[in-house]
Amino acid sequence: MTDYLQARGAASAVRPSPIELRPPLHLVWDLVDVGATPLVTNGYCVVWAGGDRALICVDQNGRERWRHGCEFVRHGILGDAVVAIVGIALPDVTRFVALDLHTGRELRSAACDHLIDKILPGGQIFVGSTTKQLSEEQFKFVVAMVELSREVEVLWTRSTEHDYRNGPCDVAYDSDVACDEERVFVVRGSELVALDLKTGEDDWAAPLRALGGAPTFQGKSLPMVAQGLVVINTAGGTAAFSVADGQCSWFFPKAGARSVYGGRVYFVTTDEYYILDLMTGACLLQVPFAAMVEQKWRLKRVQCASHLAVSDTNGFVGDTRGRLYSFERDTGEPVWKDQPEGITGFSGNIPVIAGNRLYISSFSMAPAPPPRLYCYEGAG
Repeated sequence: MTDYLQARGAASAVRPSPIELRPPLHLVWDLVDVGATPLVTNGYCVVWAGGDRALICVDQNGRERWRHGCEFVRHGILGDAVVAIVGIALPDVTRFVALDLHTGRELRSAACDHLIDKILPGGQIFVGSTTKQLSEEQFKFVVAMVELSREVEVLWTRSTEHDYRNGPCDVAYDSDVACDEERVFVVRGSELVALDLKTGEDDWAAPLRALGGAPTFQGKSLPMVAQGLVVINTAGGTAAFSVADGQCSWFFPKAGARSVYGGRVYFVTTDEYYILDLMTGACLLQVPFAAMVEQKWRLKRVQCASHLAVSDTNGFVGDTRGRLYSFERDTGEPVWKDQPEGITGFSGNIPVIAGNRLYISSFSMAPAPPPRLYCYEGAG
């Protein structure tokens, strides 16, 4: 087994090694009006179907196994259960539910006003970036650790407050987190903090201002923990910190959609592909990926837009026009592409590798055409 770290939704998973997905890929099935990041385990794919207002589970053939109707959902997988929070719409979240992964049967349910940001290996649920308005200008930002048994047990909460009459906010928690066995790592304002897993107390705080500050938008820090380091995006680039004391181990002045695998940091910007050494931050490869794609297939204005997935041999990324590419992981050389009919683009979506398959959702802000979930199968 080996650590394979990817963006939110497929993050911090331990995957079997090797990961052998390689092109050419062929489209096995697709589902209409299904968006967000698919969660794939044990041959099942669980995804939010926004048009149907339901959480659905499909098998390897794309056949629906079950659905759980709800108006809003955030979800994760814990063992053989799908843990979800469902409600009407933010901020009117109503309850936690745990569903049997195989049947969709409701195992337990409890009222709660929190959101799921990350399900930790021990079964705890980390809740981040909950905002409570205290007055017209005053806000409280809350993170918490909860457990779902017969009821929702809040293990601890931590909060910061800000009055916007005093200037821009610099104390809000990010919505993306990572963890090890002792700490939870999250960006808070202009610093990266390590919170004690059991108490929520600050273990250490690392300032980010000298590294460009925190990313401008929520959920862009993409913290990932591997080999004693926590790697994040800042507004100025990619940085790695010691999990033990928060000391900055290295900084690289570029950042993008990232995967960490096998002692390497792989990431793409809109037009370039990079490989960094995980322990030192040394740049091992930098290539003009978009220009290479344009030249190979005589395309124009290629912009990488999805997150990045890597296997032992290849990388996979989508662009703004709905083209999915595969390239040689160690050289960046593009080798395969596909553009499904009616595709609306892959902006911000996360390709997920499971066995010899790759799952990726398209992006659409309009009801027509709606987003779709695509399942590809690799060669051999």
